[in-house]
Order: sequence, then structure tokens, then C-alpha cells
Amino acid sequence: ITAKRLLASMSLMRSSPEHFFVSLVRSHPSFKSKVVPFGLTTVIWENGTDSQQHPANADRLLNGKYVFYDELVRSPGFFSRKFNEPDSLIMDRIDREVNGIWGDDR
Repeated sequence: ITAKRLLASMSLMRSSPEHFFVSLVRSHPSFKSKVVPFGLTTVIWENGTDSQQHPANADRLLNGKYVFYDELVRSPGFFSRKFNEPDSLIMDRIDREVNGIWGDDR
């Protein structure tokens, strides 16, 4: 019954596939206590709750600097989203400066 109610309430929602299973699992008593908060992922909501459904691009440049670099470095997450470039240079910078990994120079 919970799944049917959620499906009906999300049928007109934008990006419902992304939210359906998360909402279902988080609302069901059997699973609720077993869910890892934030999924070890850092998501940057630039305007807090006013960002609506789209997170900021974590690799955004402004005057030659990465806007969210410090926030990414300080975050506890192992993963992050969303990046404008699939193989963004900010990932190489974090590997080099934070993780001590010296990959290929681009």
C-alpha cells in the first residue's frame, strides 16, 4: 500500500524515478533504521532549500577558481555530485592536493 500511495503522489512530480525508491525505503519501518544518511555523497545545494530539484555544479569556475572547492574538501562524503564535466579537473586537483595522488598532468 505504501508503494502505491507513493507512486500516485509522485506521478506528476519532476524526476520522480530518482526520488521514488528513496522515499519508499525511508518511509517503510523495516528499512528506515538501516538507511545510511546522505549515502556518503556530498551534494551542493547552492541556495539551500530554494535550489529546488537541481544541485549546483560542483566544478563551477568563477574568475579561474573553483567556487565549491573548499566545501568539497571539507565534506565527509566519499562521492560527490553533480559535475558539469565528466572528467573534471577539480577531481585531479583534489586527488593531488588532498589525497596525495599524482595522476597524469593535464
